Amino acid sequence: MQKAMRTGVHGHGTGLILAIGLVCVFGAGSVAVAATDKEIADKVKSAIAADPVLGQRGITVSSYKGRVLLQGEVLHEREADKAVALSNSVDGVRSVQNNLVGYLPHVTDTTARDKEITDQVKAALASDPTLRERDIKVTTYKRRVQLLGTVPTQREADRAVELAKHVEEVQSVQNDLLGYLPPLAFGTAGDKAATEKVKNALAADSVLSQRKITVNTLEGRVFLTGNVEAQREAEKAVELAKSVEEVRSVQDDLTGYLSP
Repeated sequence: MQKAMRTGVHGHGTGLILAIGLVCVFGAGSVAVAATDKEIADKVKSAIAADPVLGQRGITVSSYKGRVLLQGEVLHEREADKAVALSNSVDGVRSVQNNLVGYLPHVTDTTARDKEITDQVKAALASDPTLRERDIKVTTYKRRVQLLGTVPTQREADRAVELAKHVEEVQSVQNDLLGYLPPLAFGTAGDKAATEKVKNALAADSVLSQRKITVNTLEGRVFLTGNVEAQREAEKAVELAKSVEEVRSVQDDLTGYLSP
């Protein structure tokens, strides 16, 4: 009986040692993952830069645990496909998220109905007293509509998507409209003070001060936009913004990294 009890205690000790060992392994693995991700991103960048066409596009590459994110503009769908194919060819890449925008679908593959849908969406946008003033490009591929351009408010972007969806036979609408910010004209003096305090907090951080982060505040709600290089940077930016007394909430619209 005593021997059995000693064996039981020994078993627990082994389990504890094994658990500690696993923690050490995973801790070391975290460092390895970060290094590997940087290597993967660098290799994908090199592969894209070596292509005579894609090398001329400003394509941004990020990697997180082997998942690659491509951002930027290309001129044609085949360029986007080529960028994805080159990324997938790199050792260690588990998946590729294609966030490339600006390209038109293959014109030869676009049906007569797609062209009709494009015209109908354009007409719907033109009928809106506000959206008719915006330079919004509309393309349709297999009844999937893509909206490109710049609008000053999210409300206008939402309205454009809504009008496009109401066109008969539209299967989906991809909103690639950019440039809108919260309506700052309605910001109070307190909002402006909060904005300055958040900016100062970000500027005091040795890493975040190197990033181009835009801060806007509306009724105590802070909006963070811009690019960071890792999720932990986005989380730190949100944490610093929330530490400001006047801030009621923080909306994280920071991009450039992949979430876990």
